[in-house]
Amino acid sequence: MYQSDWILRQVELRGTLLKRMLSALREQRPDEVLRLAEEAIGEVLDLDVSLIDSLAPEALPALLGAGGEIDPQRALLLGEVLATRAAAFVQTGEDERAVHQARAAQLLLEPALVGEDRELRERAVKAIDLLSESGF
Repeated sequence: MYQSDWILRQVELRGTLLKRMLSALREQRPDEVLRLAEEAIGEVLDLDVSLIDSLAPEALPALLGAGGEIDPQRALLLGEVLATRAAAFVQTGEDERAVHQARAAQLLLEPALVGEDRELRERAVKAIDLLSESGF
């Protein structure tokens, strides 16, 4: 019972945070996007944003794996958040940070693009489209 409640809460929180992040991005409020991204990384993924920022993009998939196998849900969610963060960094003119976030997002989204779960593929495609719109 507790585990299913926790999973439902995480799904709801993810959806709410991503919608708010995308809305703030469309309204050109990058500071709000970055604040919400930090919340999503901390609350939903139980990671510290400074850790995400300090790691090489190639190291992030391993961070999300348990026993050497990546958790596709967590990887996709982090990829979505980082893609949105990359777009916000473009809006603020922080190109180096935007490139780092975009590369990390692409590495995290790739497994979902080739996976068998249709919903995960569709979400990954939307995040990749956001990166493309941002110039990546």
